[in-house]
Amino acid sequence: MARAASVLASLDADDALNRHLATYDRAVHRVEASVTAVLTKKLEATSGADEMFGVFRRYNRLFNRKRIKPAVVRYQVDILRNVQGAVSALREKMSRGYEGSDAHRLATLRDVPPVAGHIIWALKIKDQLDHLEAQLE
Repeated sequence: MARAASVLASLDADDALNRHLATYDRAVHRVEASVTAVLTKKLEATSGADEMFGVFRRYNRLFNRKRIKPAVVRYQVDILRNVQGAVSALREKMSRGYEGSDAHRLATLRDVPPVAGHIIWALKIKDQLDHLEAQLE
């Protein structure tokens, strides 16, 4: 008889545990749905790659959650497209050359020697490419 009571108590404890686990799972689902909604809203409000990277940086630790990850995956294509656009713009800037650029005109106004201005301009483009590369990692 004591053994039967022990088994019943064990079953009641298992039922209670299962109810609490179900309650916990529902609460986690609500929180993850809320985070996903906020994340999606913030990503939709971004206008460029830098802003998207900022949102990704802020919510990065949550990306391994199975309910949040799909919201991020949708925007990975967009961010890659934005980065490709930024790289293309930098490539176009390089192909146009330093002479005739805004940087050249500004360097001329500030009496920066032409070679130094050209080096500064090239290093600035390199820094922008390095920045984009670092963000992709």
